[in-house]
Amino acid sequence: MKQVNFINATPHEINLNDGRKFAPSGVVIRVSSKTTEFDENGIARTLWGEIEAISLDDFKSKNPTPTLLPVPEGDEETIIIVSGIVASRANNPYYVSPATGHKDCQRTPDGKSIISVPGFVC
Repeated sequence: MKQVNFINATPHEINLNDGRKFAPSGVVIRVSSKTTEFDENGIARTLWGEIEAISLDDFKSKNPTPTLLPVPEGDEETIIIVSGIVASRANNPYYVSPATGHKDCQRTPDGKSIISVPGFVC
């Protein structure tokens, strides 16, 4: 199997069950979104926008007007780790997300936080 490089484009360290760790790269890929007003039934809709890349600093500071960066695309040798929502919206074969729903995902005893995942899904 061909060895690939991973770039973590999430704001979190990603830990695999086998001990590998992927620190945030400093770039966060996200999907822009807006939420409509609630209708008479109390339902609001999420309107998904473009895939964007911003700095980790802008993400952490919740900067309302972050500087947009070039969005890493990945290739056969470089796989980009993104959130599940980004992976599902981007339709990019080089984007993967942590396998948080897998049966071998390791969680804290209270089940609220993820310790590690067995791998990635695309």
